[in-house]
Amino acid sequence: HDYINFIWILGNNLLTFIFNVKHNSNLLDALCCAKAFYKSDLNVKKLKSNSFDIDVEIACHLIHRNNKYKNVTLGYYRRGKKQGKKLRLRDSLIILYRIFVC
Repeated sequence: HDYINFIWILGNNLLTFIFNVKHNSNLLDALCCAKAFYKSDLNVKKLKSNSFDIDVEIACHLIHRNNKYKNVTLGYYRRGKKQGKKLRLRDSLIILYRIFVC
């Protein structure tokens, strides 16, 4: 269980690093799924994602629109498959693709 958790953390950190390099940002967790913004800051009709990649697409649009954002630390308990985690390795490839096409 600890090994699997380590792999998820490593993958998350790697994707966040790639996102930050590609988009010249310094997000602490590009895949955190917790973002607060004004509806007027995002044109929902332009979003193309329909899966876990929506998180990086939203971050990308917000960063490139006004480049004003603030990292806020949130408490988090990583769920496992038994607790309902649905993210799989193939989703990481879709997220990686979205990081580069956004």
